[in-house]
Amino acid sequence: MLKKTLICILLVGSVHFAMAESLNDALNRSRSGNSNNNRPQVEDLFTGDVKLACEATLCLSTGNRPSECQPAIHRYFSIRHKRMGDTIRARHNFLRLCPASKEQGMLELVNAIANGAGRCDARELNRINRSTYIKRVWVGSRRHGDWQEVKVPYIRNAKPSYCSAYFENGWTQLGTRYVGEEKNGGKWVD
Repeated sequence: MLKKTLICILLVGSVHFAMAESLNDALNRSRSGNSNNNRPQVEDLFTGDVKLACEATLCLSTGNRPSECQPAIHRYFSIRHKRMGDTIRARHNFLRLCPASKEQGMLELVNAIANGAGRCDARELNRINRSTYIKRVWVGSRRHGDWQEVKVPYIRNAKPSYCSAYFENGWTQLGTRYVGEEKNGGKWVD
């Protein structure tokens, strides 16, 4: 449902642009007496980075990415800078090229994607949420042994705030979730 709504918003922006172009063409034809229909098609309205930004917004809003998403996803993730903050800002500016990003509710989606996409998948969450706890274990035989403190690794089930914003945005449908118990083999999966 959310995916269809996003597509509708993208198409509404396209239709408004197409209507303006159609009116402009009609005026020009009426002035010149030419009635030839040379209106741009919907697929011709967005090209280059504008088209890729709209596709990236749509593709990064869902957990499953079809092959049609590859050029847009590649363009989005090819935006890199030395500092992470600069990378996020540049990716945010790229997504804002899409006219639909100015629609109500879309700015929050663009912010969530810019901050979370690529940083909130299962692999990354498992990496950044590594931690250890101290566990006391008996080492040795039943009679002759001693208690020792051992560091046990585990993966926390807490999400960073930018991931919470990304996952909980009303426009996204992501499948990343935590399975298992936190200190008993739990982990993030897509």
